Amino acid sequence: MRQILIFLLLFSCGSGFAQEDSVAINQNVEEVKVMKNFARRYQSRLRVMRRVYPIALHAKEVLEEHQQELDGISRKRKRKRMGKKAHKSLKEEFEYNIKDLYIHEGVLLIRLVHRETGMTVAEIIEVFEGKTKRKWYSALARLGGQNLESEYDKKGDDYLTELIIQEIEAGSVSFNLEMKDVDKQAYKEGMKEYRSNVKKGKKRKRQAKRKK
Repeated sequence: MRQILIFLLLFSCGSGFAQEDSVAINQNVEEVKVMKNFARRYQSRLRVMRRVYPIALHAKEVLEEHQQELDGISRKRKRKRMGKKAHKSLKEEFEYNIKDLYIHEGVLLIRLVHRETGMTVAEIIEVFEGKTKRKWYSALARLGGQNLESEYDKKGDDYLTELIIQEIEAGSVSFNLEMKDVDKQAYKEGMKEYRSNVKKGKKRKRQAKRKK
């Protein structure tokens, strides 16, 4: 489990919110693509979705609440105070759930937030923190190889994700939409287990090399 720069920025800055052939078929999704190793890739994406999709859905709810509060405030100073309040609320609610994710899970979460809210993480930062903060955090994220401007692409990179969401909504796949709460203690225990597994993996590699 590794801390993710890209999506953690959303909460730490005080923000609110191979070539493939295809054939048309009559289903909820617009097309089905012929993929190599489809079953393996499907199960892999589903595992990630079980971790991140509930977070994206809950983030949508929380962000909508904060947005409604801000929409009712016209005074700049009061909006700033509300932004700080939103910051605290988001950190308390999501901090360890975000830290608990692997980087590739965080990348998918970024795009799912765009799907659910209609805004990229960068746009959400601008709404709550302004254009300057958006540019600063976007530049910082790029240094780490991340992109706060990522958008959900249901016909491209996120085709498989969209297929799974359609199946979830149709009730054809068992899925828990409730976000699992990860507190500080659970996060520390998870990190301890992760480091232990990494050490074991390195030890096995060293032993395998000596045998050769």
